[in-house]
Amino acid sequence: IFPETLAPDSYGLGLPKDSPLTDEISAIIEGYAADGTLDALLQKWLGADESAKTIDIEDVDAPNGTLHYVHDPTLEPMSYAGEGGASLGYEVELVVRIAQELGMELEIAQAGFNSLIPMLMSGRADIISGSISITDERRENIDFATPHYTGGVVLLVRSVDLGVLPEAESVGFWTGLADSFHKTFV
Repeated sequence: IFPETLAPDSYGLGLPKDSPLTDEISAIIEGYAADGTLDALLQKWLGADESAKTIDIEDVDAPNGTLHYVHDPTLEPMSYAGEGGASLGYEVELVVRIAQELGMELEIAQAGFNSLIPMLMSGRADIISGSISITDERRENIDFATPHYTGGVVLLVRSVDLGVLPEAESVGFWTGLADSFHKTFV
């Protein structure tokens, strides 16, 4: 990974404009950041142990109604459809935990990314996720809870053993690129 982030980015859970849940959910996420829960979820869902990637939905008292949650099912490991279409991922487990904290029953649905914001704005969803970057343009139409993931756009480069190239120290960028192309494709 190139050592510099090309463009910083933060993901947030989307909520309807002026939702009374925005502050409550933000407080829960801030608490999870402080107590290490977000870090533990990241390690779980970005880790290599596939057997750990499950979500246990406990039967809890839900006196505060139903939270209608819609996520994009194609963005592994953040939100995706697992075996049998089950909703899985870092953001999905985060919303499951939030619903439990709020004392709300959780109803989960899946939809393509382009449908998420319209579903939220039309009232068919109370909360959405799908690696949604927090932008000023999106803030015009929806609210975001405190970011639950901060990262950015990075450049990945293939590691090459330069020792196999003749005179690796003196080979220029373009010569090296030409040699690489020739070895790879010709």
